[in-house]
Amino acid sequence: MLQSRSAIRALAKNRTNSPSPSSRQGRLFPPFCESFNGRMRDELLNETLFLGLDHARTRIADWADDYKGRRPHSALGYLTPTAYAANLTATVDRLRNPDQLRRSHVAHPAPNGETFAETLIAAG
Repeated sequence: MLQSRSAIRALAKNRTNSPSPSSRQGRLFPPFCESFNGRMRDELLNETLFLGLDHARTRIADWADDYKGRRPHSALGYLTPTAYAANLTATVDRLRNPDQLRRSHVAHPAPNGETFAETLIAAG
């Protein structure tokens, strides 16, 4: 017990007033975290009276699901995260198959031995 008290005192003496990495003044607290925390506080925490821990977990999970899945975000080009992820997945799939990126001809070339006029008449 005495050792732990002296260790805490030594830690308190050596501690500086510099911000911790997770603090708001530190570099590792990006602006989108500020935005998320502010919206959650304004839209959920200030407006809801939680009746218990289970009720709080349910309401927070519902709000986070709405925020992450059904609400458009300016950083994503005003798409919902679900739509953005689907668009990103489709883009990745196209990039994995380079044949889809090749442009197709407007009209297929005429078979060997046919003239341009014969091909147009056959095409209708």
